[in-house]
This record gives sequence, structure tokens and C-alpha cells, in this order.
Amino acid sequence: MELPLEDAIRLVSMPSMGRLRGTQTLVRPDSQSIELQDGTYLNVVNGTPDASELYCVAWNSQLLWEGWLNNHKVEDLQENQHTVASCYRLPIPEVLKHTVLAKAKEPWQNVEFSENTLLVEEGDLFQICTWRDGWAYATSLKESWQLKDDTMQKCRRSGWVPIFVLELVGSSLSVLSEHMVQEKLSESAVSQLHSLTVDQPRPPALSEGRAAELS
Repeated sequence: MELPLEDAIRLVSMPSMGRLRGTQTLVRPDSQSIELQDGTYLNVVNGTPDASELYCVAWNSQLLWEGWLNNHKVEDLQENQHTVASCYRLPIPEVLKHTVLAKAKEPWQNVEFSENTLLVEEGDLFQICTWRDGWAYATSLKESWQLKDDTMQKCRRSGWVPIFVLELVGSSLSVLSEHMVQEKLSESAVSQLHSLTVDQPRPPALSEGRAAELS
């Protein structure tokens, strides 16, 4: 069985991995307390603009806890991320539940601050990392080329985008697979894609005020 696509699916960025520093007694979303041991693996899915607070998800084949932690309580694994077993990593459907996606309603560019802001074209998809004072810090899901170590490499740029040019979109693979070059998937890949494109919950709103700005 083959499924033709018109482009490679632009998956969202996967959470960075960290470890809990010290044993912590934390409150789960259902108001139940849980004790997480020192060294518990954490999926870092969001953070404040200054990275002083991180939104983390503890996962071990199922949800253990999620919530905000001071960055001093989280050890950044950095180059050791690949050593983390898959059972501690959020699976794609869970990543999507914790992802806020937005689409550009109109083009925008700020030449004066081009190093800190993103060039926006109508229809571009962005993964929102955080927001402040009418600006969203986002990662473009459109790959671009960048000179690194004397070679041109594909990358995804991150930077600030004004909220007024964005609108929230559903967080699912069906959204990410829009505008897709001929590519064939194996039968197992087709099966996995089908299971992932079943309706996924809409991500949490930024806030009532921010959601109103995006509508």
C-alpha cells in the first residue's frame, strides 16, 4: 500500500529533555500530589521569555505530572538528549496536545530588527513557544538554509512575530501536511499517519486576552 504526498510533513519541534534536580512533591492537574524522584526525565515543552520558568511534562509510557518549574530545578541534558529512552519521551500525539500552532494571515517583515524577528509570508505555519506584550516567540515550520561550519545546512528559524499577523490553527498532522512533492510512504507509515491524523484536541488557548487578539 502506498500513499502519495505532495511534500514531506513538517512535524513540530520535539520537546527538549531535562532531568529533575532533587526530589520534589508536586501537584498534578487532578489536584493529586505526586513525588518525583531526583533525576526524573522531563519533556520541556514551553517556557517564559527569559527561560526562568519552564513548562515540563514527566512521562513514563503515561503521564506522571505536568506543570511549571523554576529553571534551577531542571538539568538541561543538551548533547546527551539522544541517551534518553523513548518511554520517557512524549509520543507525537502528546506533543501535539502541548503544541500551539498559528498561521500567518498576512505577510510581515521588520528590516530594522531582522536578527530577532522572523520574515513572515502569508500562510506560513509557526509553533508558538511563548508570548509577551503583543509578540509571539515562534519557530517557523518552513525549513530554510543557513551557513554553518562552512556548509549550507537546513534549519528552522526562531524569532519574534507580532500577534496581529497570526491566527490559531488546530494542532494535528492534518494541518502540518498541507501544501505537500511526490513522496511514497510504506504501508506501516501509512497506518501510523492515519492513526495520528485522527482528530486531535485543540491546544490550550494562550489566554482569553491573547486568544481574542488572534481571532
